[in-house]
Amino acid sequence: MKFFIKGPSENSNIVELWSSKRLPFQPKGWLYNMRSSLIDAISQMEIVDNAFLRATYHSQVKEFCDLENVLLYNVGSGKFKKLCRRGLVLERSFQLRPYPFIEFSNYLHYQRYEVTTKQLPMYWDVGKILAAWTDISMVKLTSDMKPHEFWIALKEHNGCVSSDEIYKDKYFGLSLQIEMPERSNFNLAAIIKSMLDGIIAAFHVYQGSELHLVSERLANVMSVDAQYVAKLLMDKSKAVLGVRNLLQPYQNNVQWNPADDRCVAINITCKKATEKKAPKISGCIYAATQRN
Repeated sequence: MKFFIKGPSENSNIVELWSSKRLPFQPKGWLYNMRSSLIDAISQMEIVDNAFLRATYHSQVKEFCDLENVLLYNVGSGKFKKLCRRGLVLERSFQLRPYPFIEFSNYLHYQRYEVTTKQLPMYWDVGKILAAWTDISMVKLTSDMKPHEFWIALKEHNGCVSSDEIYKDKYFGLSLQIEMPERSNFNLAAIIKSMLDGIIAAFHVYQGSELHLVSERLANVMSVDAQYVAKLLMDKSKAVLGVRNLLQPYQNNVQWNPADDRCVAINITCKKATEKKAPKISGCIYAATQRN
């Protein structure tokens, strides 16, 4: 067997996946069948009021990957809508979980999904706070949002406090609190990819040879001045994650490239606003230390 899926059951509201290969975007062959089986298992998980979705990815293979892609996006974000109404926790662990029936196997990748009330990471400790902000207002929070909408909101937010030093260690974590009127059609899993890309990008400073081109393209999408966009891209005041070839020309637009592969712990809580006001995002980026 190239993969094995366990759960959920009467006694366990947990879904586990062991696989010889990591689930990619748009899988084919047996990986497509694996994703279908995983979706079927997740759809059988019991929905609990006021609970969080906890999803973890374990592997000793340290190749490039984005946590939210592996656990949510590559599966299909629509499948998690009812499981993360109050928030979610995503984590990356470099310790492989053993296959339950065979001592030695070729399963190099393990994914686990659980509905829980525990809101904090289990495998990473929160270290130094690298940057923090409160009450960034957003016009909307919908699945069609793009990274630049979150990026510019953070760049323009005067209340964002960040470290004076560039964080040079490998891994960091991200903690977010979202406050908004409750909506039946809101799906946190569907906005998380663009939201994380935009937020993490705000803490880089652009380094590359195509500043003029990417600034013009981004300015056109955002309906702002290109020189203003270039200024924000080169702004070092919040660049705690350092310099990076942050975005590149892609077709007629741009493609973002923040260091989200270094983000190993993500916890997001959703709070219902008392009034029908614009959504607000508070949060912080912190140095993450792996627990023993």
